[in-house]
Amino acid sequence: MSGSITSANASISLTIPGVYSSGVLLQQFSTDDILDPDAQTLTESRVGADGDVVAGYVFNLSKFRIMFQANSDSIAVFYAWKAAQDAMTDVIAATMKIVAPSLGLDVDLQDVYCESLPFLPPLKKVAEPLSVSMTANPAWQTTST
Repeated sequence: MSGSITSANASISLTIPGVYSSGVLLQQFSTDDILDPDAQTLTESRVGADGDVVAGYVFNLSKFRIMFQANSDSIAVFYAWKAAQDAMTDVIAATMKIVAPSLGLDVDLQDVYCESLPFLPPLKKVAEPLSVSMTANPAWQTTST
């Protein structure tokens, strides 16, 4: 692996059954941020009154945010996803592939859901990036590219 940590060559593709069934490559990310994953809680630990430590495996969703320039064509992908869900008053699970060549990472996410979506980007002196909050199945797999 080289010493590169660039994110400029990263890619994110999203497949939404019935909306973008063949998949769509997301693009026009914000200037400073592309994707910001939360740490996934893997265990819950406790210390008993006698000092013994115990831990258990817990299931928790993988949460992350994707940030787009205010004029990104990819924002329409999420509005179309929302419209499809609104029409059927149900949720549509997507899949996502994240590739970060400089880091040698390839991540496949299953059961991806759009958790929150602003109805428009923040309008300030100039329009600011729009952030989409997502959740995914905790059983993600990261492999080397």
